[in-house]
This record gives sequence, structure tokens and C-alpha cells, in this order.
Amino acid sequence: MKSRFIQNSLISVVVAILIVFQACKKTDTPADNKLPTCSITAPTNAEEITQGEVVTISAIATDPDGTITEVQFFVDGTKVSAVNNSPYSYSWNTTSESVGNHTIKTVCLDNNNASASDEIAVVIIKAAITFTDPRDGKSYVIADIGNQTWFAQNINYDTTDSWWYNDDSANGDIYGRLYTWESAQTVCPDGWHLPSDAEWKTLEMQLGMSQAVADEYLWRGTEEGKAMKSTSGWN
Repeated sequence: MKSRFIQNSLISVVVAILIVFQACKKTDTPADNKLPTCSITAPTNAEEITQGEVVTISAIATDPDGTITEVQFFVDGTKVSAVNNSPYSYSWNTTSESVGNHTIKTVCLDNNNASASDEIAVVIIKAAITFTDPRDGKSYVIADIGNQTWFAQNINYDTTDSWWYNDDSANGDIYGRLYTWESAQTVCPDGWHLPSDAEWKTLEMQLGMSQAVADEYLWRGTEEGKAMKSTSGWN
């Protein structure tokens, strides 16, 4: 009786050990697995993107000791796409995106489920509105400032008594033409005119100047001119 009890007990212990070993079985990520690499190649960090543009977000992903199984794309923290094969890219339509700063992130996964990521920031800007001069077909960017609409570029219309700086047409494309006062009176296309002093004051006050300062003569104001400055082309 004692011998049978011992035998049965040994069998129970062996079965219990097998159950424990089977219950604890797990497939772990290899300790020596190397992490993948992940890099956003387009757009670039701090790049300005015009609202409504379709932007291709591209990434390069590699795994030194395995394969890349998936590259995930995120815009402002929201997953927008996942790609399983190279080339890794996503077409981002910015039509409904707000003007301002946005973050783009990619997460790259390898065959051992290890991951790496990259993140950049971009800026969405308003699309430019243009006016085409029917007299010569040249187009100019225009801007609404308060309740007024202004040319945001100097006009480059060829009239009598006008010329390019240094007689270089390339300067005309960038800076417009130079005019005598008499010629300037007639250079604007139909529906446009040279601004009056009162209209200049309205513009200045829209940019932050007080009425009292706007009524002063000669130099006046502080940062109003800088508010209209281009982001490029200046020292």
C-alpha cells in the first residue's frame, strides 16, 4: 500500500511539473535583437506647406538583423496609415487641416515587434490669392488686411517713364518697376488705385498703430512695417 502511494505521488508530481512548464512557455524577443532604424525623409522639419496641398510623407526604415514588417504614419497623434512594403509613404491631403503647426510621426516595426520612431513639425500656411493684370498677363499676390485689399508685390507693368532697377528684367520680376510720379498715377489696372494718405493710415492702424500716431508726420510707429515683411528675400 505504501509503495503504491509513493508511486502515485511521484506520478502526480511529474504531471504537475509538466503542466507548470507548459503553462509558462513563452516566445520572447531575442535579447540580442537590434532595433530598426526609422527616419522621415519628406517633408523636412519646419517646412511650410500651403493649405490644400497634397504632401507625400516619406520614410526610410531598415532592420540590421531582420526585416521591417510595418511603418505607421501619424499626424498630430492620430494614426493615418500603415504600410507593409517599401517604399514607405503616405499622401497627406491638407485641405481640411488648420493653418498653423502640425506634427508628423512615423513608427517602424521589425519582425520581432521592436520599434523605432521619428517625428518632425511642419507649418501649414494659407494659399496665396493672386490677381492677373489683363493688360500683360502678369500675376500678383494680393492680401486682405482688415477691410482693404492690397497688392502684396510691387507692380511690374511697362509704361512710359518706367524702368527696372539696373535695367535688369530679373529685378523687375522680384521688385517691380521704378516709375516717375506722373507715370505712377496711371500704372494701376482697372479697379485698383494708388492708396490715399487716409487709406495708408487705415492700414497702419489695422497693424496696431493708434490714430494719434498715424496722424503724425515723417517716421512713426514701431513694428507695423515688420508685420508685412516677407519671410524671404531680405537681409
